[in-house]
Amino acid sequence: MESRTEAVILKPGREKPLLQRHPWVFSGAIRNLPEDAPDGSVVEVRAHDGRRLAQGFLNRRSQIQVRILTWDPHEAIDAAFWRRGLTRAIQMRAALPLGPDTTAYRLVNAESDGLPGLVVDRFGDWLVLQSGVLGLEPHKPALAQLLLELTGCRGVYERSDLPARRQEGLTASTGLLAGEEPPPRLEVMEHGFRFAVDVRGGQKTGFYTDQRPNRVRVAAYCPGRTVLNAFAYTGAFSVYALAAGAAHVTNVDASLDALELGEENLGRNGFSPEHRTESLCGDVFQILRDWREAGRLFDLVILDP
Repeated sequence: MESRTEAVILKPGREKPLLQRHPWVFSGAIRNLPEDAPDGSVVEVRAHDGRRLAQGFLNRRSQIQVRILTWDPHEAIDAAFWRRGLTRAIQMRAALPLGPDTTAYRLVNAESDGLPGLVVDRFGDWLVLQSGVLGLEPHKPALAQLLLELTGCRGVYERSDLPARRQEGLTASTGLLAGEEPPPRLEVMEHGFRFAVDVRGGQKTGFYTDQRPNRVRVAAYCPGRTVLNAFAYTGAFSVYALAAGAAHVTNVDASLDALELGEENLGRNGFSPEHRTESLCGDVFQILRDWREAGRLFDLVILDP
């Protein structure tokens, strides 16, 4: 169903970021808000002189009061719009040289794909969806069904429990959106390495797919070195480091559950948690201060807080 649009009017001279395709309109750039448009609705954005610039989701509660959906002021924000956006994002990922040895990757990356606030990660036959924008909330069931149709996956699970939702006036929302429930642990592959992913209780969507190229880059520096993996989570950087020939890897994280899953991931890739590795549960900053006093050093430090 097509959304009715009302207009947000910018202050003089504040249209430049939009003309340069910046996807956010901050509160300080706005001269007038439409009186009758509810938060979460689609509004048109106009320059002070009436030029029609874009359309986006309105939310007066956020400092980002408009998140741009389209630069075409005439485009209908309807079911066909969402289908086009998801199809475009999926086709772009299909062109990546991932190969069959990588089954975990970011399928939809919010504003980067012209779909503000929407993040979707693919883990084998399951998708994990995060919604961080008020305007997306009523669209989630339809988006989940579209994702199943377009990908052939078995289920879409929601993990919209990120703290940033509070800035949109939203509370946490998790659970099955469409299809089948994912198992408690999903096994995925990344460049042939195997990782268990907890999509229900893990951080963010369960696995940091966006760090894939960084794990490859860091591994190149690891041969023969002692490595500290701070904020280690479930140990993906550690697996890459050990496979590259690191002499020893120390994992530090505040979550015991994450470290235990990290040790499981070491085993899945042929490494023993008892050999060339150690895991410490605690506050990284305090542990680093303690090591500074003790004079403990590492050849390479991975910091991904």
